[in-house]
Amino acid sequence: MRRFCFKTRSCCSLSSWIVQVCINFTLCAFMYIFMQVRLAQQQNSFAAHLAKRNTIDHQTYTSWQCDMNRRMLKELQKQMTEKNKLLNYRGKVIMNLRKTVDYLNSTKIRYDKTLFNLSRELSSTTPIGNISEKTSNDQNHDIPLDDLRTSASRASRPCCMALNRMTDILRGYMETTQELRETVADLRRNRAEDRATTTTVKPELRNRKAFNHTWRPEKYSVYQLYTGNSFYESIPLNRLEPKQKVNTKTFRRNFDFQYAARSAQKDIIAKYRYDPKFLRIKDSIFRYDELYGAKYTFTFVYNSTFQITSNVVKPYSEYKTEKLSVTDANVKKELINLIVSVSQRSDRLILFLRNIHEIRKRRTENIFVTIVIHDTGESSNGIKKAIKEFSKSHNFTAYDILKKNVPFNRGHALHDGIMRWNGYAKVLMFLCDIDIRIKPDFFDRCRKYTEAGRSVYMPIVFSLYNPNIVFNGNLSMVNTEKTFEINEQTGTWRPYGYGMTCFYKTDYMRTGGFNLRIHGWGREDYNLYVRMLKKGLNVVRAPDPSLLHIWHSKTCSPSLNKIQYNNCLGSKARYEGSQRQLGILLFKSEKQKTF
Repeated sequence: MRRFCFKTRSCCSLSSWIVQVCINFTLCAFMYIFMQVRLAQQQNSFAAHLAKRNTIDHQTYTSWQCDMNRRMLKELQKQMTEKNKLLNYRGKVIMNLRKTVDYLNSTKIRYDKTLFNLSRELSSTTPIGNISEKTSNDQNHDIPLDDLRTSASRASRPCCMALNRMTDILRGYMETTQELRETVADLRRNRAEDRATTTTVKPELRNRKAFNHTWRPEKYSVYQLYTGNSFYESIPLNRLEPKQKVNTKTFRRNFDFQYAARSAQKDIIAKYRYDPKFLRIKDSIFRYDELYGAKYTFTFVYNSTFQITSNVVKPYSEYKTEKLSVTDANVKKELINLIVSVSQRSDRLILFLRNIHEIRKRRTENIFVTIVIHDTGESSNGIKKAIKEFSKSHNFTAYDILKKNVPFNRGHALHDGIMRWNGYAKVLMFLCDIDIRIKPDFFDRCRKYTEAGRSVYMPIVFSLYNPNIVFNGNLSMVNTEKTFEINEQTGTWRPYGYGMTCFYKTDYMRTGGFNLRIHGWGREDYNLYVRMLKKGLNVVRAPDPSLLHIWHSKTCSPSLNKIQYNNCLGSKARYEGSQRQLGILLFKSEKQKTF
């Protein structure tokens, strides 16, 4: 029984142990499976995180690599651009050097030829040609001859001017040659260093310009005028009389002029078979070119029917006629459009219109007036009303009015007047001021010396002094004929005035017109003058006795910039009176203060 019970206990304990073992094994199996699943999940999440991180790192690396490539590409493009600029610049410099060398060589040939002719004429003790020989055609000319005995053996005025001018040109060529040598040395140094940036080139080499003797100062480009048996000459800062008779013995100029006129007269008679009794000089302009000699443009009138224009040159040798042209004096004249700007000066404008109306009636001139009114006040309406009343009372219809409510600016106003002529490409225009008194002969010179694409006429006006100073307060003499006489007591020439200009609209548009950025007094007309010269136009600047600038009071606003304000004050002082008249007034005022 006990053995049976012991066996039973043993069996029970074994079975429970087996069960326990099974349970433990099952738990271990579950734990193992759970751990495996958990480990697999962690591995999957880590792999996903690693893949995500690798993706982000790849994107970052790719973006950084693209940015680096982009920077490298920009740097290469910049270097290529700089190299291209440097190559283009060096090519331009070399091309400019070649052009300059060719220009200097050609100028040297002309210089040697001119010097040879000049030396031959200076060594001659008698003038060219036989003065004592007179043909039947020469005996009836209207040109007065000066006494040539005292002037035949001395050097002429253009020869002396030529020597001075050639000395200046030779000095300029020497300086230019030295600059060219420095330029070539710098270029060779830059090539040796082989740097690819533009910083290796000196900044002053970028604006290197060749010496050009054709860009002459004002005193070398002003013409002289002959009309009415008198010479008119205007040289800056000169002490000459504004009007000189032909019989004056101060200048060798008279001798040269008379020989040139005789040469032109002979050629006209030989070509057109005109009777010299009816051939006379109307006017002429001439100047002395210091490299090519004297140049003359004569206008002859034959029997009041034909006008003959003759261009005569004297290149330090014999006189030569380059061009002859004949026009009918009775043909209809070309239209001239006068453009004037006005603001708050209706009384002066009416006097100007009356002057134009008298010229139209007396000579049947083909003139049209464009009046540009720039004014922001109510006075513009008064100006327009005064013009219409004058038009109605004098039957004056050849005008047009352009009104704008803007502050007055002369350059803007004249530009608007020029652009008013839309559809008229080739129209002759004359920019004028309302303070100008015009004589009829001016319009013939305006048409004659203005040629589309070649030349413009920019006359030098005669500025009248203050009549109260000229006539010492005698008001009865004001506005009489003596007021408008041309002599050193009544006024002086305006060599620095560029406001009066005859040109064609095509030339105005080609030069770019007025600089509309200039405001205030002055400078816009001189800027236009420089632009015309740079475009290769021949600017004929000659004193014209048919243009008189009537004195008027002038106010220089302190709001102007320093240059404009000083120029305004200088103009006001220069044309108030002569040096003698102002000096007398000063001494009188000092004497009154003393007593």
